[in-house]
Amino acid sequence: MAIPATRVLLHMNDFAQPDLTIQVTGFQWKWRYDYLDQNIHFFSNISTPYNQMHGSEPKGPDYLREVDHPLVVPIHKKIRFLITSNDVIHGWWVPDLGVKHDAIPGFIYEAWARINKPGIYRGQCSKLCGLNHGFMPIVVIAMDEKDFDAWIIQQKGGTSPTPAPNTSPAPSATSSEKSPAVASKTSQKTPLPATAAAPTAPAAGKKITMDEAMKHGEQIFLGTCAACHKPDGTGSPPVFPALKGSKIATGPIDAHINTVLNGKSGTAMQAFRDQFSDDDLAAVITYERNAFGNNTGTIVQPADITAAKAKK
Repeated sequence: MAIPATRVLLHMNDFAQPDLTIQVTGFQWKWRYDYLDQNIHFFSNISTPYNQMHGSEPKGPDYLREVDHPLVVPIHKKIRFLITSNDVIHGWWVPDLGVKHDAIPGFIYEAWARINKPGIYRGQCSKLCGLNHGFMPIVVIAMDEKDFDAWIIQQKGGTSPTPAPNTSPAPSATSSEKSPAVASKTSQKTPLPATAAAPTAPAAGKKITMDEAMKHGEQIFLGTCAACHKPDGTGSPPVFPALKGSKIATGPIDAHINTVLNGKSGTAMQAFRDQFSDDDLAAVITYERNAFGNNTGTIVQPADITAAKAKK
């Protein structure tokens, strides 16, 4: 029994000669994927509408299991995952890939998988990582090598990641393998679903109007900031302070921008400078300064965010 078991363990922990290496980083409460050999990186956020989460709209078929930017991988390739965290302990868990590993700040753990057929694989954060732990889904889309290469070209040619194209016929089923000793698993017979679109942002680099900023900023706020500060901006003091009528949201713009970009030491406020584009950050800060009755009338432009980032 020891001899075959040892062979399996050695095989499961053989991370040599991968065809693709992807770094997976957990954030509260989203995932960041870095394709280390292709210089591609993006965040993957839950895309279930806020109203569905809180029961004011009927739930969709992929309720709490859908993201704006899925992880896209090729089939028949050895994929090496480097798993870590930016803040607290998370867990990257995709059952059908045979991968479940803790994501711990300051440590990088390895795992690998090889997927046999095109399909979609869903997972979830497996650690109680905070308020929105239940809203950290994982979606992996596996496609043949030709389609994957086309997706890579698309990502390198654009300014921001887009959901993976569904260019091949729907498979009758999907399967994956972690090692010869683990039987292939078959998921439900379903076509590759269309991934939800990310919030529509104003054209990159141009000045935004108040109307554009408020519409786009509200989407960003409800998808990220409302978890701590509540949709109406009242927060949950003292841990999560209110934005409604706050000194930050109604005070000097520079201080507000600095707090959003760099976070606040000793509090739950994390740094968002690398999590959103300059356009997204300008829109959400403008929204916070003019929603909830704040009505400062100020508009933060993407150029203001760019200038603030350059100071540090």
